[in-house]
Amino acid sequence: MTQVDLTKRKTLKEFSIPSVEDESKKVKYLIVSPTAFDIRDADWKYSAAYSLAIREGLITNKQMAQKLYDHGHRRDVKLFTEYYEELDRLEKELEKEEDKALRQVLALQLKDIRDSLYAEESELREPFNYTAEKASEERKIDFLVSRMVCGEKGTLLWEDTDGFLNETNYPLAEEAKYHVLMWYHGLNEDWEKDLPESKVLEQMATDYLKATEEEIKQLELEEAEEKTEVVGSEGKKEKKTKSTRGRKRKASNKKASDKKVVESTTSDGAQV
Repeated sequence: MTQVDLTKRKTLKEFSIPSVEDESKKVKYLIVSPTAFDIRDADWKYSAAYSLAIREGLITNKQMAQKLYDHGHRRDVKLFTEYYEELDRLEKELEKEEDKALRQVLALQLKDIRDSLYAEESELREPFNYTAEKASEERKIDFLVSRMVCGEKGTLLWEDTDGFLNETNYPLAEEAKYHVLMWYHGLNEDWEKDLPESKVLEQMATDYLKATEEEIKQLELEEAEEKTEVVGSEGKKEKKTKSTRGRKRKASNKKASDKKVVESTTSDGAQV
């Protein structure tokens, strides 16, 4: 396997997945920056794949857009404009709002609008996943994965694209491609956490969990106090019972003693 000089290649990301041999242990991998030759070869892979896709009959993005338009599959530009305007308005209101309850309401509204927008955009992009451009880009990404993913000591995991595509450790292949895709598109992997509503909703969840934990602790404390009271009352009852039995024994002994005195007096001829 090819060895990467980690002193000359920037580490873009580190990730770990469970070992195939022992799932309780994790193996660390690195995403390193590609070389100039890697970028050049990746572009060549794209061009070759594009030519092959056209020869095999895949249509281009432009042709797909026209085909969808001709069949009446159109998206109203006004709809997307309204979505983005509403997102902008809610984000500004959330930034200014100080009331905790109202911030939570605004955050939930923001999430609903953003989810609806993503659903519309996803539906719009779906047909373009089957074009010549998309197939060519996939080939380019697969090649870059084979050039950018290595073990923590710098050994590339795959010698070429086919090596990556034939990887039997699916979690490893999926995770590796995801991180390379994020780098390729210039996206922050924590972009969802950085959304204004995400921060509010995360705090909302934290507060809820904290309140729940405190409520559970209070219930456990109350149950412990009830058990203590029951044990204490039973102890007092037992003590009281013993005391009563003692008094009864003393009374019984006294009666027996008096009876003996009477019997003794009678036998001596005293007046009964």
